[in-house]
Amino acid sequence: MAVRRVREIGAHAVWSLSSAKRGCGLTALLDPSLARFWQSEGAQPHAVRLRFPALVPISYVAVYIDVRQDETYTPSRLALRAG
Repeated sequence: MAVRRVREIGAHAVWSLSSAKRGCGLTALLDPSLARFWQSEGAQPHAVRLRFPALVPISYVAVYIDVRQDETYTPSRLALRAG
């Protein structure tokens, strides 16, 4: 079986958040350290949006969730939309 190379394409997107607690916004979300993370604030639903300048094939999406470190609510459902 051939091994496919995987590359991270998030740097090609424009990212936006529905809300964020102070100090836990986009910079924290994109930080490679697992000690920093996004925390939403305000009414639900909460969203992370990525907009790419052109159509791009996406093979998979990885999400790291740490229930112990999350001070508020850890998501129980994740929806991905394209188009």
